[in-house]
Amino acid sequence: IQPSECLEFAFSFPISGKDALAAATPSVEPNRVGFLGQAVRRRQWQIGQRRFCPACLAEDPYHRVWWDLPAFARCPYHELPIEC
Repeated sequence: IQPSECLEFAFSFPISGKDALAAATPSVEPNRVGFLGQAVRRRQWQIGQRRFCPACLAEDPYHRVWWDLPAFARCPYHELPIEC
């Protein structure tokens, strides 16, 4: 499932925070991926292997888009290794 398809599905429900959700949802183009007002090279982003910080999930169970950046080996908030 592409991020845009997930966003479209989420918007089919009466939820609040749609603007924040849209900003955090990656916009995938052939050479770049944009999210939260930033852009990275397409090869700097991956979703083939799901990664997460267990402490982040314990605080609030939602996906953080920066988990999809392999350059993040440790959580910047909890200083724990990002797990697969």
